[in-house]
Parts: sequence; structure tokens; C-alpha cells
Amino acid sequence: ENDTKKGTTCYYDVYRSEHIHDIINPFWRPFRIDLERLCNNDVHKQLKITVWDQQDRGEDRWLGEKDTTVAEMMRCVAKRGNADRESALRVEARSEKGDKIDLRALLVVLKADVISANRKMKMANEDSVVICSGRFDT
Repeated sequence: ENDTKKGTTCYYDVYRSEHIHDIINPFWRPFRIDLERLCNNDVHKQLKITVWDQQDRGEDRWLGEKDTTVAEMMRCVAKRGNADRESALRVEARSEKGDKIDLRALLVVLKADVISANRKMKMANEDSVVICSGRFDT
């Protein structure tokens, strides 16, 4: 959500994946999320994917983030399987000195579809969901 008066952008958590313990390149289970909840039915609305490493003790470690849209995720679906680094979304973070952007990981999108939530009823105002699955590659 943009606040043009203050020049800030706010993001809200709409989905958190399951934690996959001690796997450096995890695969996440496919999930469904309501398109209205995710992006107010606007596949070009700016989204932020934030990646954290859950720690057994202490605070979780922030790895990086990727600004994207549903439309971009659909364009970036891997064409050559789970090792398709060319199509992957780049998870980046500013270096500790703050002088450059570091590539922290690649997020390989294996599937991203927008489908009607109710395929039998053809209503003008159908609910839609986004289906995603992916792999994290460091």
C-alpha cells in the first residue's frame, strides 16, 4: 500500500511458507492464495518476497528480498526444471557496507497460475487464486 503523502510503502504479510529445517536448497509445497488477498486482483501490483533463515536459537536471519508482481512470477516459471537459474527470481540484499547489492539466492518458480476458484460457475465477478510452488537455490 502506497502512502504518497509520506513517501512510504507498506507491505503486509499475506503468506508464510512452511519451515524446512536444515536444507540449504529447499522445495516448498505448492500453495494457493486468494488473488484479492494477495494483490487486490491486480497482477501488476508490487509485491515483496522476503526470505528468512529460521534459527534454532535467537532471532531469525534475514537473507534478502525480491520486489515482484504476480505477472512477473508467471513469466519466470522455470522452463528447464528446478535447476533453471536463468528464469529464477533474484533475492538480493544491500552489502554490509551499504555500497552495493549482493545476490543472496535464486528463487526458482516451478509453477504460478491464476485460476478461477469456482470453475463450474461462470460469473462476471469470479474469485481467483494464485497457485505457486518453488525452490530456493543459494
